[in-house]
Amino acid sequence: MNLWAFSMGLGLIAATAAIIGFVRYRAHESARLRVDLGLSADLRGAAGADPVRLAAVDEFETGVYRRLFYVSVVGPRVRGAAWSLLGLILAVAGALAVSPLRGGLATTAYVLTGAFAIVFGVAAAVNTGLAIYHTVATPRVSFDEVETQEVEAQDVEVRDVDVRSDDSATAGVVDDFESIDTARDAPPGDAVGKD
Repeated sequence: MNLWAFSMGLGLIAATAAIIGFVRYRAHESARLRVDLGLSADLRGAAGADPVRLAAVDEFETGVYRRLFYVSVVGPRVRGAAWSLLGLILAVAGALAVSPLRGGLATTAYVLTGAFAIVFGVAAAVNTGLAIYHTVATPRVSFDEVETQEVEAQDVEVRDVDVRSDDSATAGVVDDFESIDTARDAPPGDAVGKD
């Protein structure tokens, strides 16, 4: 029994430390993003007009902006699920610890810890479900698709310019032929009169 209690205590300490470390790590993600954005601005200034360096800076910024989705939408739900899981673990451990005891106080503690376990379990399930939902269902902008759309738009503009150029050139040729046909179809007297 003592070995079981000792093992459970070590497990609780390890789980608590792991969850707190995970939450603090994710909480610092916003600060790291701000640092990365400042670094990208400095790198862009140092790159100058070098296209290779500018392309590397653009790739770095693209990665930063993609991480913004997780930090702003999914991250809070994951941290909420982690805190709820920690509460669930502690509540279940408390219920198991007081369950062998007898008396009104022990019964009250058992009921309270059981109620806390249910509340934290529901909260963990809800936050986990919302995190999965936002990861799957929330629309995200793909920078590759944006670049492809920009290239397609440029191609359409180039084709429009080419078509307009061909139309204007064809219109000039047609006008010349119409003037020649009009002069050919005119009566001889009109042609003499005009001369």
